[in-house]
Amino acid sequence: MKNHRKAIIADLRTIDAKHMQLMLSRRGWETEIVNNSTDLLNKLATNSYNLAMISDNLPDAKVDEVASKINKVIKKSEKLPVVAVINFTIETEKRRIIDAGADYCLTKPVYNNGLSEVIGHIVEKEQASLV
Repeated sequence: MKNHRKAIIADLRTIDAKHMQLMLSRRGWETEIVNNSTDLLNKLATNSYNLAMISDNLPDAKVDEVASKINKVIKKSEKLPVVAVINFTIETEKRRIIDAGADYCLTKPVYNNGLSEVIGHIVEKEQASLV
């Protein structure tokens, strides 16, 4: 039986969101796309997801602010992996985003190998928590 995994993608740029959606759906993930942090947080408060991917181009909040807010919306017992998808490679900025609550940072453009590595880590952690 295949595990049912669901991801939410928050990205203002439709083409980037569709690209991530395609890569995830090829791995068997169901996906949902929103284009601002308000919709993202509302969906997270009322639905269950296995992954949140947040772009740094949301119109109403910075990616580190959104990562921090996600951890306040999600119940402590339901740790949600958060992947920040960013346009820059400066390590201090990545560290700031991780410190704010993101679990991983991927630099745009997102390629299959980078996403596969992150998904692999997420699935490993998920399986380890079941043992």
